[in-house]
Amino acid sequence: MQPMDKLPLDLAWQSDGHVTDVVLTAMADGEEAIVPEEALGHVEACEHCTFRLGSEALLSVQVDGEMAALAAPAPAKAIVPARKAPKVAIGVAIAVAGIGAAPAFMLDVAPRAPEFFKTIIWAASMLAQSAVVVSRSELFTALVWASALVLVLAGLLMSRAKVSNHSLQEGGV
Repeated sequence: MQPMDKLPLDLAWQSDGHVTDVVLTAMADGEEAIVPEEALGHVEACEHCTFRLGSEALLSVQVDGEMAALAAPAPAKAIVPARKAPKVAIGVAIAVAGIGAAPAFMLDVAPRAPEFFKTIIWAASMLAQSAVVVSRSELFTALVWASALVLVLAGLLMSRAKVSNHSLQEGGV
């Protein structure tokens, strides 16, 4: 090999008298042919540089392994079948909860049932009276168009929203 095929001395030696990482990397990669003879002799004789060469060699092996892993095709993901809901267990849990809540319902809610139904009837009558007042209003047509516009805008916004299929399947937004 010609002297021009070797690393220049400024790339081979550090200012402290040891070889550079360039020399160690070349040696770790099996490229001793480009390393000057003096640098090869120094690495063999210097314990510090020999230790550094070992570290570089381990790094080179690790990089080779990582590159091979990147080049290998990714393994196919296993398809896990969806589990069915435990309907019987859910049914039993609801029945037990209902039986447990029955005494509290009988003691607390049942005596107030007439008051509860009276409130529901009052709210329904107020809603019906409000509907009658609004329908007789001069602004009824405008209210119908405004509500239709609000529904159309809500539909547009929902159709434009970027929602992933995953969140739709999970029931989230």
